[in-house]
Amino acid sequence: MLSDALYIKVSNLISHSVRQARTAAGLTRRQVATGSGVSEQFLHKLEKGSAVSLKQICSVAEFLGLTEKELFTRSDDEGDPLDDQILEEVLS
Repeated sequence: MLSDALYIKVSNLISHSVRQARTAAGLTRRQVATGSGVSEQFLHKLEKGSAVSLKQICSVAEFLGLTEKELFTRSDDEGDPLDDQILEEVLS
């Protein structure tokens, strides 16, 4: 079971990765929601780090072409040395 701190960290990583991929692709939330089969409200919650369905997260990640590593790792200068540890724990 994820600790509260780890849960928050994973949630923040996912929300950042999804938002960054969406904006880099020049897509609106509506376009991503439609393309991945989720609601705009869900996508908004996902990008804000709120609790959401893992199945729907995977649909959004797949639509945006995010790998598991990209989904769970920050790809900007705000990277954290815990990213690799979290990725390893989540994917194990």
